[in-house]
Amino acid sequence: MIVEEQLRAIYQGQIERLDEAVSVRCHPISRGPVGFVWRGVWHPVDRILEWGRDDLDSNIDIFLVSTESEEVFALCRRPGSPGRGCWWWLYYRVLRSEELGFFDRRLRRMLVDLELKRMADMNGHLCPDLAIGWRVGLVARTILQDDGEIVAGCMSCAVEALKNMGPWRLKVDMAQGRHMYQVRSGKDICVNLEVSERFTWPDGDLALLEQRVSRHEASLEEIAAYQARIDEQIQEILSATDHELFSDPEQNRLLGVACIGSA
Repeated sequence: MIVEEQLRAIYQGQIERLDEAVSVRCHPISRGPVGFVWRGVWHPVDRILEWGRDDLDSNIDIFLVSTESEEVFALCRRPGSPGRGCWWWLYYRVLRSEELGFFDRRLRRMLVDLELKRMADMNGHLCPDLAIGWRVGLVARTILQDDGEIVAGCMSCAVEALKNMGPWRLKVDMAQGRHMYQVRSGKDICVNLEVSERFTWPDGDLALLEQRVSRHEASLEEIAAYQARIDEQIQEILSATDHELFSDPEQNRLLGVACIGSA
């Protein structure tokens, strides 16, 4: 069960509202839910997929949980008065794929190249850095033969993508910049691939939302909206041409270094 698909479902409104009180058993240390009784049936929690705050009341925690029966619920917790336990209720249930029509099911999935999908499966998720690494690797394949190396500017999911794409040597040089990649074939060919800033830097609203998510201040709806924005960024990276994705620094032209994106 992919967390991103469940967040896309929430963003698309593919849920069944419940608002029903439930009895919950909590973990003795983490205090997270390990199971609940709903409509007289015990539902063991298999995994906590996400956790967020309520939009209107920051005292209310909302857990997105999957059960052993592969159902996904939003489970709410409000602290009780001193000496009493918490109040729990089911906020909504995420509809299963088989409950949706064909086009609604497609809204949950991001359709990408099969090679990139396999890398995302190995990496555990699909993110903009993984997509950038895949695009860099595609260009590198047109330049490098059996021998060569790629120098990346940082350790990120882009490096994980490049590890699985070719026989080249892979190095990391933090000094050259986070989104700069050098493709070297022998002594004479060196191609600089610098990712254009519009594909790497989130705009103001997305940056603020990213901060709220990382600080665990966001609601489930905000986390779902954040996933939707990340999906948009990935699609822009995948649909851009090489000339659009990779910038053409004036410095490279002055140095006589080959650069993708040059006029």
